[in-house]
Amino acid sequence: MRKLEYSNLLIPLSTQNTPAGLYEEPCLWMVAKDLEGFNAHFSYGFMKEESTVHPVKGHIIHPYDECLTFAGINHTDITYLGAEVSIEIGEEREVYSFNKQPWF
Repeated sequence: MRKLEYSNLLIPLSTQNTPAGLYEEPCLWMVAKDLEGFNAHFSYGFMKEESTVHPVKGHIIHPYDECLTFAGINHTDITYLGAEVSIEIGEEREVYSFNKQPWF
């Protein structure tokens, strides 16, 4: 079998349990060492019921940028999340709540 020219650019995703207390379900979870040193963490999972993610006291400061994406599963309406999402951003813990995409 011939070696494909760009096969080194494909990184298999791994499903695993996340650090204790972050998510209730296993998810896809990769950190910089899994991403060839790319300074990011990547996680992807599903919420099946109401839950609190990252339930810690105080604020969290990561040494990397973070991009949060929320998506529903209704293929006929990509703005429908099917849930109410609330997140706190910044040291002030400014609250953002939304139930559809785009929320702004």
